Amino acid sequence: MKKYMNIAKLGLMLMMLIGGVSFANAQEENPEKVSIDPVTIAAGDEKELTINYESSVERSGFQMNILLPEGLSFVKQEGVDEDEEPITFYATKGTALRTTHAFDVTYKSDKELLIIVYHLDLKLLKSPGSLLSFKVKADESLADASQIVLKNVKFNGGQYFDVNVDVTKGTSTGINEAKAEEADNAPVFNLGGQRASKNGKGILVKKGKKYVQTR
Repeated sequence: MKKYMNIAKLGLMLMMLIGGVSFANAQEENPEKVSIDPVTIAAGDEKELTINYESSVERSGFQMNILLPEGLSFVKQEGVDEDEEPITFYATKGTALRTTHAFDVTYKSDKELLIIVYHLDLKLLKSPGSLLSFKVKADESLADASQIVLKNVKFNGGQYFDVNVDVTKGTSTGINEAKAEEADNAPVFNLGGQRASKNGKGILVKKGKKYVQTR
């Protein structure tokens, strides 16, 4: 049974990837609206970005490459799954996806992610909503003005298109450092709700969020 499920997954992914290879041109009205709000970020800062989605037609899956400019890199995040097992990830599902949507994120480099989302029963994406979120970090090499590119965006049954997102290099105000210091001093608890040492090991809770500490 598992073998046939994997074959079905592969077939659906191939249909999405190669089914309809035309690109949208400037004269065509694209039914899918995909966007990220303009980004302002200072060197040394991290920022979570959300890809917004709205469509006038029904879609069940999509693919895209997320390309970052020089000076930005993806942030690897840590957490726990529903079985309280530690996991690492680079992106999280958005509100347009159902819990049963497959969400495949391939880390290609610190400047590129490949995202493939599909549903074996072709359950529809919810519109309007968000497709996914991810975190980036800036360094001193970030140009004053650059762009994040959502490359080869394609929804099943749709056309390929690209989305450019403006990025502006900001000036650090020291607010983030103050927030980081405040977060670092927040009390830590174990899963039983008991106060724990911030240097403790295992699954801990700080400011309502679970995390895994191994050293």
